[in-house]
Amino acid sequence: MTEISLDQVYTIVDSFFKRFEGNPVVEYLASGYYGKRGFRRRLSVRDIMALNLYRFFAQISNLKAFHRFVRQFMADRFPDFPNYENFLKATNKSLPIMVLFVNSILAKNREKCGGRRVHFVDSTPVEVCENNKISRHKVAKGFASRGKSTKGWFFGFKLHGACTADMVVESLVFTTGSVHDSQVAGKVTKDILGKAFADAGYQLKPDILAKMADGGVFMNNATRKNMKRLISKEQFDCIEKRNIIETVWSVMKGSFELVYTRARSLKGMFRHFFYSIAAFLISHSDFNQIRFVAG
Repeated sequence: MTEISLDQVYTIVDSFFKRFEGNPVVEYLASGYYGKRGFRRRLSVRDIMALNLYRFFAQISNLKAFHRFVRQFMADRFPDFPNYENFLKATNKSLPIMVLFVNSILAKNREKCGGRRVHFVDSTPVEVCENNKISRHKVAKGFASRGKSTKGWFFGFKLHGACTADMVVESLVFTTGSVHDSQVAGKVTKDILGKAFADAGYQLKPDILAKMADGGVFMNNATRKNMKRLISKEQFDCIEKRNIIETVWSVMKGSFELVYTRARSLKGMFRHFFYSIAAFLISHSDFNQIRFVAG
């Protein structure tokens, strides 16, 4: 994992707000964080975002343990640091603007990789509980669903994505676990151009492939065992390399603990998902390139 300090994380978050200063959407989301009534939050939305992102680089998976860590070792920097309950509320309140932050980084990645013509598409299960606890699970009830991956059945969501050969993530889409990969192919590749390579789960009908080709995306899929199809050597080589995005999922889950089964609310669950994803995106980008430049 790339070692990134709190100051570096804060610089990236601060550049995001400077880049979109005056933007009505960002200002609306920021106003939602502070609220209209009651006491003003002790930590700014920039502080909350920077601290929660830094938690993943400090490799402290437990938010309560991270709260104790900040109070013990960063008291001089955050003298008005709130208690855990208020810290958790502020962290969950920052979810909408963190979603915008993640989408902004993905847009920067697509812009940076504009000349790349090869992309890899795949999905990964994001479990919300163990299978033996599905009947008792309440947090994501009505939102998560059963799905099946190469490793078996699971209960939760799916994260679909597209990346380059350099593991630069360009697109991410969450769906419920029961959604078939082929139904999301168009949405995942919506903002990219060139050739996209995916496994057999993304098989599409000819009319849909033709429509995607008209938009500049040429989908190439691995074949199932009962299929016969001629492909070029270039297509075969690229299909064989599609495990690159599986490496992305492995790092995101292993080093940045994407899978989270201890959430007590749906907002807290997705707050963890998006902070984990944002930390991964920052760690796999050049520090000077990831910063947002004011337009």
